Amino acid sequence: MIKIAKRFLAFCGAGILSLSLCACTSGQAKNNGLDISSADSDVTIDLGPDLSGEDFSDYRVGVSLANCTLNTYNSSYVQALNEAMAEYEVNTTVFDAFGDTGQQAAQIATLISMDVDLILLWPANSDTAVTWVQSINEAGIPVVTVNTDVSSEGEQYIQGYVGPSGVDEAYHTASQMVEDLEGMGSVIGFFAQDNYAPVMERRQGLKSAIAGTNVNLIEEYTNCTEQSIAATYMAEFLKKHAIGEIDAVFCYDDECALGVLEAMDAADRSGEVKVYVAATGTYDSLSYIEDGMIAATAIQSPIVDARTAVNHSLNLLLGNSLPEFHTYISTPIITSDNVNSLNLTPWSS
Repeated sequence: MIKIAKRFLAFCGAGILSLSLCACTSGQAKNNGLDISSADSDVTIDLGPDLSGEDFSDYRVGVSLANCTLNTYNSSYVQALNEAMAEYEVNTTVFDAFGDTGQQAAQIATLISMDVDLILLWPANSDTAVTWVQSINEAGIPVVTVNTDVSSEGEQYIQGYVGPSGVDEAYHTASQMVEDLEGMGSVIGFFAQDNYAPVMERRQGLKSAIAGTNVNLIEEYTNCTEQSIAATYMAEFLKKHAIGEIDAVFCYDDECALGVLEAMDAADRSGEVKVYVAATGTYDSLSYIEDGMIAATAIQSPIVDARTAVNHSLNLLLGNSLPEFHTYISTPIITSDNVNSLNLTPWSS
């Protein structure tokens, strides 16, 4: 490849998206890992290989992200990714699909036409992404899915996945719920659509954790895409179930949880049931843990996730492989007992 000037480009559809670099750093890294506390024990999060001193200036990397502006986790993720790529002086083109699968398909086609050396893909739809990764593979370009995996049919076309395990996040959070409920109780679940891998994984994790116990999922809403929707349906569930009939609510993410808390407050039933979040990517949600409004959650740092994905993916350009096909990033369980002892860099609210 002809050596090109070192630069970082961020595109939004046909226009240019101006993104500032994240002020947060990985300054807490210890042996390229982060030592943080979990509900059970201290955990070290591996940030991947140390690539300092490597020269990536002859490579061009393409990135297609599902939706950089959906929430603070997503916006912080792309900022952290930008910062990491800039530190390695990688020639990088980043696209934001804004949740539009048609737009993301066009972005993938553009990256292929640019003959990039590597593509990082955060798919907006895990099923639709199968054809995208097949096209990338046929073009001879290695592709790594990050944060959200492609459906299993597409795994034959990728080098692997780097990101959290939705199954593990939900399983460990739900296991904390089962312990708190002493193995019995009635639970309501809130999830988003099933065409998104983390949703399916987190539902699987919940059901695995409650299997064989006397904790029962008595109601389930499966189109919780925003806080207001969760609030509306939780209000209906509260009308349907009298005080004492619901022991806990298990939410796919923190946005659903905030809607649940809003509905309970509006119905003057705050604190009546325990609220659990499979995984939270909003730093401010930790205050709800501290106040006891959320009983437990798996913490998912966008800074950790983005930097780990970059480290592992760029290592492929040096002729190495991912440690595992599914390289999962640790997401420890946070409760009121350990929320104040976290060793994580805060991210945008």
